[in-house]
Amino acid sequence: MNIKVITPPVKLPVSIAEIKEHLRIEIADDDRDIELKIRAVVASLDPPDGRLGRAMITQTLRLSLSPGLGSLIRLPYPPVQSIDSVSYLNSLDVETEISNSIYAFKNDQEPAFVVLKTGEQWPTDYSYNDPYPFKINFISGYGDNADSVPEYIRLGIMMEVGDLYLQRENIIIGQTLGHNEFTRRIFDNYIWRN
Repeated sequence: MNIKVITPPVKLPVSIAEIKEHLRIEIADDDRDIELKIRAVVASLDPPDGRLGRAMITQTLRLSLSPGLGSLIRLPYPPVQSIDSVSYLNSLDVETEISNSIYAFKNDQEPAFVVLKTGEQWPTDYSYNDPYPFKINFISGYGDNADSVPEYIRLGIMMEVGDLYLQRENIIIGQTLGHNEFTRRIFDNYIWRN
C-alpha cells in the first residue's frame, strides 16, 4: 500500500499537561522531553506506518494506486470522514481530477471504500511514467480534538509515554526489557486489520 500524509494532524491526541498529571509531575523542566516522547509514541501508531492502522486526529492522507483498480477500493486508516479528491496522471502527465459522478464513497462501515457506479469505468488514458497514476486524497481520523479519540487509545499513549519517561535508556545490565503487556492489549483492541 502506498500511503502518504498530505496534511498532518494539527494537534496531538494527548497533551503535555495530561501526561504530567498521569505521571504526577509538577515541574516544567521536562516538558520538551515529554513532548518528544508523545510525538514518538504517536508516530509509532499513526499513518503512514503506524501499528494501530488507524488515524487518530483528523488528517489528510493520499492513497496512490496502480492501474487495474477494480470496482471497489478499500480505504486504509479508518475512520475515514470524507473524500477530498480522486485523480489520476493522464497520458500527458497532467494530474486530472476524476468526477465524483462515476464513483460513490461509502463510510458507514469499516473499511470505508470508493466504488464505481454501475456502468462506469476508471479512466484508461493514464500515464505509464508513474507506477501509481491514480490518487485518492481522503480525510481520516476520529476528529479535530484529542477528546474525539477513544479514551483507551489515549490511555495507552499515556502509558507508553510514561514507560519512556520513567525508563529513559533501552538497556539495563542484568535485566530483560519488556513491553507493557496491558498497553499492548489496549492497542490490540483498536488495531485495524484490513
